[in-house]
Amino acid sequence: MDRGRIAEGVLSLAMEPGRAASVSGDLLETGAARGPVWYWSNLARTVAGTVGRDLGERPLFFAGLAARAALLLCALLLLVGRARGLVFGWVRSVAADSMLAHHPKEWLWPAVRLASLLATFAAGRWSARRSRGRDVAACVAMSIVFPFIYYGASAASAALASGALRHGLHLPSFGRCWYHWRDAAFMAAFVLGVAVARRRPELPGWRRP
Repeated sequence: MDRGRIAEGVLSLAMEPGRAASVSGDLLETGAARGPVWYWSNLARTVAGTVGRDLGERPLFFAGLAARAALLLCALLLLVGRARGLVFGWVRSVAADSMLAHHPKEWLWPAVRLASLLATFAAGRWSARRSRGRDVAACVAMSIVFPFIYYGASAASAALASGALRHGLHLPSFGRCWYHWRDAAFMAAFVLGVAVARRRPELPGWRRP
């Protein structure tokens, strides 16, 4: 396996392709004498340093991008939830005594999870197309911002559903909006969406720094 090509692919998610090729070549040349541990550790440090610098230089840009991507994902997940309710309601109305109505987890929940993963993938692609070549920084910003946006969307949905203006506001627990081990698949879907969109034209009016 060509580690130079792997390194260039990883670096291209955090910087422009031309610079990624140059940095990868420098690492490969120096790493030939210092060994694989030095090579991979310096690759990780280079990516981390680039991401940290991007977030530090453009905090408002990445926060805004992450907030918009999070709102898009929340809207897509809301549509998935609405579709789940409509499908299950239709099944109960036409076949109330069937296995489908009594055991929805065996057929409906896998489809819902797949649809949710596709929604997360779509949000990743949307974010990557607007990240200005700083895909890893966009992923990091999204991982920080999304739980708070999701919590706000969940609180708003709960308020509307329960008629909070008349009966008082009962906010959901923030813990359920934070990350759990089962969210690993969704995080992978978002990163995959970012990765497949990395070859894209530059935005009009944007020049490389």
